[in-house]
Amino acid sequence: MTRPRRNIMKQKGWLVAFAICCLLIYCLSEFSDAYKVQGSSGPPTVAADGATEGASNNLRVARAYGKLPLRFEANTGHAGRDADFIARGTAYTLLLSAGKLKFKAIQSAGDRDSSLEINLKGADAGAGISTAKPLATLTNYIEGNDPNDWHTDIPSFGEVTYANVYPGTDVVYYSDGQRLEYDLRLKPGARPDRIGMTLKGVRNRRLEANGDLILNETVTLRKPVVYQLDEDGVRHEIDAGYAVRGRNTVGFRIAEYDRAKPLVIDPVLSYSKVIGGDGANVGNGIAVDASGNAYVVGTTSSNNFPTTNAFQAARGGFNDVFVMKLDPSGNVVYSTFLGGSNDDIGRGIAIDPAGNAYVTGWTFSTNFPVANAFQGTRNTSPDAFITKLSPSGSTLVYSTYIGGNNDDRAYAIATDPSGNAYITGQTFSSNFPTANAAQSTMNGTGDIFVTKMNAAGSALIYSTFLGGSQGFEIGNGIAADADGNAYVTGQTASTNFPT
Repeated sequence: MTRPRRNIMKQKGWLVAFAICCLLIYCLSEFSDAYKVQGSSGPPTVAADGATEGASNNLRVARAYGKLPLRFEANTGHAGRDADFIARGTAYTLLLSAGKLKFKAIQSAGDRDSSLEINLKGADAGAGISTAKPLATLTNYIEGNDPNDWHTDIPSFGEVTYANVYPGTDVVYYSDGQRLEYDLRLKPGARPDRIGMTLKGVRNRRLEANGDLILNETVTLRKPVVYQLDEDGVRHEIDAGYAVRGRNTVGFRIAEYDRAKPLVIDPVLSYSKVIGGDGANVGNGIAVDASGNAYVVGTTSSNNFPTTNAFQAARGGFNDVFVMKLDPSGNVVYSTFLGGSNDDIGRGIAIDPAGNAYVTGWTFSTNFPVANAFQGTRNTSPDAFITKLSPSGSTLVYSTYIGGNNDDRAYAIATDPSGNAYITGQTFSSNFPTANAAQSTMNGTGDIFVTKMNAAGSALIYSTFLGGSQGFEIGNGIAADADGNAYVTGQTASTNFPT
């Protein structure tokens, strides 16, 4: 294709009419498929605040958007003069030109600028451009009433190649979902030692022991994967790493290879987000849903811990639980405190297919948030808790204490397809709540407990002690299968632990 024209246009609030139509059509198609898959399980659960199926529908549309691949849109002038192509992830914008990759992070208020520019030192600025994998999407940018300022029918592609940026070396950009991938593809005889990446926007650059190159607080170049293919198409990896050349230039260290064959260098650009406040912030548990969203639970003493779409926007005590959901690109979907006026510790988190988050830990607070509770008051300090947050993160579906007359702490949680919650931990309470128990009394100083709570949080399906008579036991991990069987792991000091 010919190089896109590069006239300048004022960047304002752009109307992307046709692209939005294409996006909605795709999302509605994905929603329809998701509904068919989930249809056999009945209608979505109604949250305690009366939220209807609309919230669940919105969640499905958001998930469908997250499945859209990164696309490379030809720059016809709407993105300035410095790029041939533009790509937009949900947390960043990429500008591509021969020998240059510009990464611009989308920032929230208070975020430090993490924009980054990677220039191929000595690359041919006139390298030939080719595209592959054309996409059906056409984009229109319409501003004002002068058609000369409009940019219409802009094509997008799944792959862009710059040929011979160095003699015998092509750069190929493509995507893995919303993640950028790019390869340096060397023809036989091409020299990898000519390749040098000059970096702008780098802070506290360091080469990690695992081979990753940290560029700033949020951007990392993962250890490069270097390989050749044999005559049968079998991939053979070659030992390689980054070679730091001066303050802001990096090349590649590559072991011996067959110079009569093509060579592929695949450095992965990874974007992450550092989140916290002015106090101590400790993440203790993480779960990932089928769409790649990450859910994190932990404990914070920060007054300014960032909250978004929060059930509880302010810290209640010195240490509060925090619960956070991030989309696949690291954007915060919701972030909330969870706690009362004393210390509250978040240890475990699990997710059900509808996007509800199940959180457990322990609390010293008599006013820990409860809703639709099996046990509405704390028995002693501390008690374990189970909290189920709605998909939006703004509502408690249920939240309950669970404990007896002594120290009770939950360390792990799991869910099954029916929305039942399973927790395990350690109890020193002889009257810890039991139901349908395999072991109805405490044997040692402190026993493991295993508890299965129904989907409404209103009743125990079962709850049991688990332990021997010598010392104490701790339940550290739990999983559940589709049939409702629970699998527990932990530690024991007892020679007569149940077997």
